[in-house]
Amino acid sequence: MADISALAVQFQDVFGVRLSKYWLGPYRLDITKFDDEVIHSGDRSMKDVVREKYGPGAVELIEALL
Repeated sequence: MADISALAVQFQDVFGVRLSKYWLGPYRLDITKFDDEVIHSGDRSMKDVVREKYGPGAVELIEALL
């Protein structure tokens, strides 16, 4: 896994929120809370919504955190 500090900076740059609000510990991103509060994918694939709103790099960032 990449350096979590670097990923946290990138996360805030991309999504405009602090990673620490959604980080539960090593390899534990609270993806449900993040989706509910930031992404709002509803019935759609979260991955598709992230790609459309933020680009493919944002999808890769989230995958790096999982």
